[in-house]
Amino acid sequence: MFKKLTKMLLLPAAAAVLVACGGGGGGSSSQITNSISGVAAIGAPISGALITLRDVNGKTVSVSADTSGEYSFADLSGFVAPFQITASGQIGDRQVVHHAIVPKISGAQTANVSQLTTAATALLVTSSSIGDLSPSQLSALTDSSIQNAYDSIKIVLKPLTDKLIGNNFDPLTTQFKANGEGADLLLDHVAMNTRAGYVELSNKMASSTETDTVSTVVISKSAGVSPSGAMDAATIEPPKFKLLLDKFTACFAVSETARLTNKTVSSATLDPACADLAVPGYLQNGAPFMLRWARALNSNTINTTAGAKFNSVDIRLLSNANPLRLAVNINWQDNAGSGYTTPEVIEKQSDDTWKLYGNRRKVSASVDATLNYLRDMTVAPNNYNNVNFSRIESGMRFQFDPRITFDATTGEPDLSATIDYRTSTGYKNTGASFSAINTNKGLKTITQCVVVMGPGRFEGSKWMGMFPHGVMLKRPSGSTVQDYLAIDRRLTSAQKTALNQTALNSTVSISNFCGNTTGQVDSVTDTSSSTYLVESEPLLNQVHPLTGVVSTAMNGRDSRWNTGARYARMKPDAELAKTFDNNPVFTYYVIDSDNKLRMKFNVRYLGELPPASVAKDLVDAEMLSVPTKQTLTKYLDFSATGAATLNNQSSVDATWTTKSGAIGADLVGFYSEVSRGRPGPGLRGPLSIHTANQSFTGLNADGIWSADDDLAAELDAIPGINFWNAAGGFAKEKHPTTACSPSSTTSTVDTSSFGVGRSMQELSSRTLATGSVFYGVDGLTDACLGTSFSTPVTNAYVYREVWTRTYTEKNVRVYHITANKAFR
Repeated sequence: MFKKLTKMLLLPAAAAVLVACGGGGGGSSSQITNSISGVAAIGAPISGALITLRDVNGKTVSVSADTSGEYSFADLSGFVAPFQITASGQIGDRQVVHHAIVPKISGAQTANVSQLTTAATALLVTSSSIGDLSPSQLSALTDSSIQNAYDSIKIVLKPLTDKLIGNNFDPLTTQFKANGEGADLLLDHVAMNTRAGYVELSNKMASSTETDTVSTVVISKSAGVSPSGAMDAATIEPPKFKLLLDKFTACFAVSETARLTNKTVSSATLDPACADLAVPGYLQNGAPFMLRWARALNSNTINTTAGAKFNSVDIRLLSNANPLRLAVNINWQDNAGSGYTTPEVIEKQSDDTWKLYGNRRKVSASVDATLNYLRDMTVAPNNYNNVNFSRIESGMRFQFDPRITFDATTGEPDLSATIDYRTSTGYKNTGASFSAINTNKGLKTITQCVVVMGPGRFEGSKWMGMFPHGVMLKRPSGSTVQDYLAIDRRLTSAQKTALNQTALNSTVSISNFCGNTTGQVDSVTDTSSSTYLVESEPLLNQVHPLTGVVSTAMNGRDSRWNTGARYARMKPDAELAKTFDNNPVFTYYVIDSDNKLRMKFNVRYLGELPPASVAKDLVDAEMLSVPTKQTLTKYLDFSATGAATLNNQSSVDATWTTKSGAIGADLVGFYSEVSRGRPGPGLRGPLSIHTANQSFTGLNADGIWSADDDLAAELDAIPGINFWNAAGGFAKEKHPTTACSPSSTTSTVDTSSFGVGRSMQELSSRTLATGSVFYGVDGLTDACLGTSFSTPVTNAYVYREVWTRTYTEKNVRVYHITANKAFR
């Protein structure tokens, strides 16, 4: 249950509007050398951050922070305030970008850069993403508007600052060290979200269990009354994380050949230098400590005597008050300096030290937030009205690895079929597919489907947030390993009731609960995505990435065509948006092949889910890595008839650009599918307003009538040609001997991705995994469109995406996607 614990705080008009009057003055005196120094930190130092100062005339200067986040501009002669200072750096594998505004300067001054100064900066701009402020934006700021923004932050934080620091704290000018005490401990406590109309601040320690609602204070950018309201004052003592980092340093000073020894399929011996890192009984997503850290423990590129470092621990959220447990990020780097972040739950011991505790979840399950910016270059033949996917989206990705078995009597889950401590990762290299585990499960049962429920509610026949009855996830037919689940359908009210009335290890009252309406027992789905979209909006009037000209032909389709179980119908209102912004909780239900409810557990997403508009804000502010025109032309320009578009690809390469100070990509990906459809007006079925559609039933009817009944009448009335008027779905690959009569069972959908360093801008030729293919026009020509339809299906397209991914300080995965299609 979610309680409304949000406090509203309105910023004075002077701080909310960029007034077109003089800036803060501040040219340098001939007798005084102006300088600025400070610390860039978020509770952990932003070590080595690039610190850039931009003055009111657009003049810039940059320095690098040291390992403690400290920096200095020794001589700012010739620079005119107000200044924007931006700190961009890596903490673990996350790119962190924060800002501060300095109103004026006289002599030596302090200017810290943190989430608190970013919050103040956000109050002075209209966008949710700050980026580099222009000279006109900076010159519009007044001393009083800037001071009002900082004062608002100070009022909100006063209960915390009084306890942790004392009087006279200022987020910009108070001097401190990033050592876990004083102002740095304050940063450990405070989480911040920026939005177009407001800023949210919350105390990460103001909860006592893993499902408590975290209260927030909202500072509105709109004009209103004087600031009022303050943050919850719950605090913890300085956590002394250095001792935990020292233990990691000692463990990884041992040779990789000695950290794990006596390896068998099911066990290994841990070196004594590593044995004290975790408490007995540690478990994280089904993995004991040795398995969770096996890849690192076995690596010869992670040795603290050869350059590897365990740098910092930053707090994500209090997990439990007594005993004290914290959800944290452990940030470290390998011998070459590449950064990594490992999420953990740690527990404070009686001697004030910390050990890894784990989330104690018996299976691999998690929730991640996702933002998508998708620009689709498709210009469809016959003016199909629903095949251009250009849009911005925000949603949650539900991860669950179904490769587990259950004791038929006790229901205890068993992940051992995937484990082999003799490998470098601790997991089997072969023989760990769902099919193999199912074949060898003996008397045990296996995962049949998973249901996920979360924050959401109905408004009439529509809904916002999660579908209130829950969504069902099944194994994707296009995956050979099937190590994840994809969203298949929405639950009915009766299914939700039956599930909630079922005790653990008892049979669900609805037989074949995971099956479909035709009685399918084997729970697979032809869908491929595990992401539920809370919000989706079409992109309009985009600049074509190949021509550089605004193209209305790239306008995204009507959002009503976003049908199926993956989409909410309405944007979250203000109250629900706050829930998604602050560590929302989701409930997983696991049903096995005996139709029994084997597990029910909560998963808390530790972070925020921004609105979809933030994806566009990030792109407009040039904060994301973008594939080059050369790469997009090679793989997506079907009109150029190049070999890379005509032929299926088994290897790929790419180049991309990242603006200085932006959030560099950590992953580059290639997605392709071949989809079929029988075009026509509206939707097929007896209720259609189109006479020609009214006699079609069964396999010739469009599934949207039953799957999206609330939209059916609206979609049926949209003028134009619907590509999926009937028989929509993925095509199939040809069978090696029987071609398409029958075809193989492999759906023509595939995705491949490659990890990259955030400073990289090129991916050399990379071979796709065995069995993977980046489908081209060849794949479209050869695809089998199905033989079970009374009228043959003759239309199809090949769809390709080239994308970059990064993720923010708040653990939001952000995808910049460029796509195109060729038709058959």
